[in-house]
Amino acid sequence: MSNPGMLWVLQGEQLWQQAQGREDVACSGCHDDARQTMRGVAARYPAFDAATGRPIDLAGDARTGRHAAAAANREWQQQPSRTLFQSSRWRSSLR
Repeated sequence: MSNPGMLWVLQGEQLWQQAQGREDVACSGCHDDARQTMRGVAARYPAFDAATGRPIDLAGDARTGRHAAAAANREWQQQPSRTLFQSSRWRSSLR
C-alpha cells in the first residue's frame, strides 16, 4: 500500500459493514453502497445548525437513534476512518 492513510479508509470500510447498537444495524444496512449514497457528503459537511450554533452530527444522530447505541465521544477514534471511507468511495465513483 503506497499511501499509509489508506489504512484508515480500509478500517472505515470495515466499520461501514459492522452492525452495532441494540438494533444491530450497520451503516451499509441503510445506506448500502457508499459510492452512491454518500455522493457529495464530504463536500457538504461539516455544516452548522443555525438554531443551536453547533455542528450537525448526522453520524451521531444515526448512532443514538436508528442504531440505539450509546452516544460516542466527540474524539471517537473510529470517526476519521468512517469519514475517509465515505469520501474516498464517492471520489472513486467520479473516475
